[in-house]
Amino acid sequence: MSKKSARAVLSAVVLLSVFSVVLYVTMRNSAQPYKHVDEVAGNQQAWYGRSMQLHGFAEDIQVRPSTLDYRFEVKNNGQVIRALSLALRSRSLDRAVKVRES
Repeated sequence: MSKKSARAVLSAVVLLSVFSVVLYVTMRNSAQPYKHVDEVAGNQQAWYGRSMQLHGFAEDIQVRPSTLDYRFEVKNNGQVIRALSLALRSRSLDRAVKVRES
């Protein structure tokens, strides 16, 4: 192997390694499992408290005033799961709402 091709292979390995590490670090906290209601309904205790993307139809949606908290039921194929989505309302969002109200 010539010096030029060895350098190209080494560069490719280094770039692939750096890309893999950056991808892993950015996705390790935000990666969520994607599940259908049917899969979760069979064993709800195993999924309780975990963050996930749930595929189904939201019904009976309840919103707590002055927050971004939602309680709803997700239905699909005759299975029903009660879900909760909590979010903190930021001060900047409150300021923007006050500016638009006045």
